Amino acid sequence: MKGCFQVFRKTRLFLGVARLFMVLTACGGGSTSTNPVDDLGSVDSGTTGTTTVAAQQVGSASLSWRAPAARVDGESLPLTEIAGYRIYYGTRSGQYEFQTPIDDAYTSSITIDDLPVGTYYFVMTTVDVNGLESGYSSEAVKVVQS
Repeated sequence: MKGCFQVFRKTRLFLGVARLFMVLTACGGGSTSTNPVDDLGSVDSGTTGTTTVAAQQVGSASLSWRAPAARVDGESLPLTEIAGYRIYYGTRSGQYEFQTPIDDAYTSSITIDDLPVGTYYFVMTTVDVNGLESGYSSEAVKVVQS
């Protein structure tokens, strides 16, 4: 029975997301498209008039973190047992409609570009080499500006 308990501990569903720090910074941005509608803000409609379209303002968010050193149960979690991370984000607290996977345990920062101007809410999880994903980290909030 003791052997079963040890195996269970090693395969717990939730990995420790210890000391995940997300540092968010906004970067200016703008359209880099070669589409005349995006760059010029207007397009010839084929008639005698011109239709004006506003270019969407975008920015970016940079996040950084430290890998967890332990699982939820306190067991050590070496980097060799981490497969990567997942960044979840959205425009409403607690509702993360977008996901960015990071398939490298040694990565400790990422910049998410081309975010429309607005307020974003970010959380992160850790994924181990067995595919088990931790619970969400604490939520971080960033106002993205152009």
